[in-house]
Amino acid sequence: MKLIHIIQVVEIAKTGSMNKAAQNLFISQPNLSASIKELENELNISIFTRSHKGVSLTKIGEQFLKYAETIMENIDYIKTLTTNTFKNNVLNLNISAPSLLFVQDIFVKLCLKYNNNTTNFNLKTNKALDIINDLNLGKSDIGIISFSNKQENFYLELFKKKRLEYTEIFTETIHINLGPTNPLYHKESFNLKDCAEFPLVVSSYGYYDKFLPLFKDIGFEPLSVIRVDNMDNILNIISSTNIIHLGLKFHDNVPSCSIKSIPLNFKEIFLKLAS
Repeated sequence: MKLIHIIQVVEIAKTGSMNKAAQNLFISQPNLSASIKELENELNISIFTRSHKGVSLTKIGEQFLKYAETIMENIDYIKTLTTNTFKNNVLNLNISAPSLLFVQDIFVKLCLKYNNNTTNFNLKTNKALDIINDLNLGKSDIGIISFSNKQENFYLELFKKKRLEYTEIFTETIHINLGPTNPLYHKESFNLKDCAEFPLVVSSYGYYDKFLPLFKDIGFEPLSVIRVDNMDNILNIISSTNIIHLGLKFHDNVPSCSIKSIPLNFKEIFLKLAS
C-alpha cells in the first residue's frame, strides 16, 4: 500500500465517482480503477461497491476511510512544519472535552494569557470515547472526560490499553442545577424525586446518558428529557424556565449567578484529564 492509494480512496469517497476523482487527481479513470483494484487485492478487501450510479463505500471501506482521513490530516500537519509560522515558534494546542462551562472558562483564560503570542489553540466538543479516540490518533493533545465511580475501572483499563496518561482534576458530587422560575428554587430542602416533576435538560454529547443508571437506582425518572448541544444553551434554559439540570456545580467564576446548585450526596462522579 502506498500513500497515493490513501489519497485516491479519500478523493473517490469525497466525489462518489471514479471519473470525477480521476479528473481531480489528473489521471485517467482506467488507471485510477486499476490502482484501487490493486489496493483491494493487496489488502484482500472490497473498499468500494460499483454501480451505474457511481461508487459507494463498503462497511470495511468506511473503516478504511476513517483511518485514511486521519493519515491525510497528519500529512497536512507535517507540511506545516516547513511554514514560516511554525519556524516562529507557534504555540499549538488541541483540546477535546465535553461541553462543560468550567472548561470553556479555562480555555478563555488560556487564550487571554497567550494573547500576545502566535498561537493555534483549538477546543473541540465531543463524547468521552471520541475524545479518547482523538487522543489515540493524535488529533488532540489534551482530553477532558467525566465518568462515574461505577465507570472508573472501565476507563482506567481503556487508558492503559491506549497507553494514555491521565491526571485527576477533581472529584465532585452530582448537583441539581435550577433557576429562579422553578418552584423548588426557594425551598430550603427537597429530594430528587421532587425534581422528577420537571423537564430535564442535558448535553447532547452523552453526559446525561452516562449517569442514567445512577439516577434510576434512586428512582429518578424525569418528566421529559431535552438535549441541546452546549452548556451555554443549557444555562440559558435553566435561567429562564422551570427546567432542571443534573450534573456538575455551576461554579462562582461562571456567569450563572441566578442558578442554584444543590449537591446530591448519594453518588460521586470523577473528572479525569487524559493526555
